[in-house]
Amino acid sequence: MSPSGKTRTPKVRLGKVKVIKGEEDLEFVKRALRVNWGRHMFCYVTALKKTPELTGRITVRFTIEPGGTASNIENVSSDFKDAELVDCMVKGFDTVKLEARERGLVIVEAPLMFFPVAPERAVPVRRGR
Repeated sequence: MSPSGKTRTPKVRLGKVKVIKGEEDLEFVKRALRVNWGRHMFCYVTALKKTPELTGRITVRFTIEPGGTASNIENVSSDFKDAELVDCMVKGFDTVKLEARERGLVIVEAPLMFFPVAPERAVPVRRGR
C-alpha cells in the first residue's frame, strides 16, 4: 500500500519486440510473452517489497526452438541493479511457448518495462449549473 493507504498496482509493458534473426510473426511472440506476465510480475512485486519505488527496464534475448520453446535466454540490458531480480526475470522466459512448427533459427529481443503505478487520484466532481 502507498502512504495514503490506497493499493498500488504495479504495471508491466512490453516494448518493441524485435526478431534479430530468422522469421516469426511478432503477434504470436507478443502473445506468448504476455501469457508469462505473472512470472515476471512475481519477480517485480517481490523486489518492490524491498524498494517500493523501483522502476526499470530489462531486455532479454532468446531463441525460439522448432518445438516452440525458448532457449539461450540472456539478459541483454537492464536498469535493475538487483542481480536476484534480473535472474528471476530472465528465468521467467523459461516457460515461453509458441506453436511447434518447422522454423529455422529464430532469435528475439524483448524489452519489458516495469513501474509502480501511483494511487488513483480523486477526480473532481463537476457540479451542475
